[in-house]
Amino acid sequence: AKLQASATVTSTKYKLMGMEAADVTSAQHEMLKLGMSIKEVSGATADSVAFMSKRYGIATGEAAKLNKILLGMADKSQATADAMMESAVALAKANDVAPGVVIDEMAQNAGEFAAAGKKGFGAMSMTAIAAKKLGMSMSAIADIADGLLDVESSIEAEFEASVMLGKTINMDLARQLALQGDIEGATKAVLDQVGSIHDFNKLDVLQRKKLAQA
Repeated sequence: AKLQASATVTSTKYKLMGMEAADVTSAQHEMLKLGMSIKEVSGATADSVAFMSKRYGIATGEAAKLNKILLGMADKSQATADAMMESAVALAKANDVAPGVVIDEMAQNAGEFAAAGKKGFGAMSMTAIAAKKLGMSMSAIADIADGLLDVESSIEAEFEASVMLGKTINMDLARQLALQGDIEGATKAVLDQVGSIHDFNKLDVLQRKKLAQA
């Protein structure tokens, strides 16, 4: 009954967006599945999960999972978590990428965001944006960025990739961009070494892995 009352109030606030009480109740149930308490899923947190799901068209369960991780980064402050979400939306718009697809990418890779923590949230948001712009998975781009930042191993892998691909690979620019925090630029520089994203996708698993390490 308490959950239903909270859901009805929240639904009224968002009625102009076409939401129903059932949308909010669904958000609360998904949060309960994640081990959150009745107190935690009432009020602002339920508002944010229902809003995220409705606004960006992502599954309620994924929205609940992502919001829980944001709360963990934000010391349990929903206002701070909402601000972090809005910063990701602003980054997406600034990079001419639809916020909805970026938020969905973030939700699908919630574990990576959790591992990155609050300090790494901005970089991970840019990784999600780059993934959408380049037509790659976020995990693939993250692997490339991680490989480039391990300079010593990257140089060794660069030589091995050159042998495997039968062509000279030079990752100097990609490493420089990665060190500057330009994840999209670094990934593009890596793709330029093989031609395009289509050429990258044509590589076998071992070739792609070695190139990502370079």
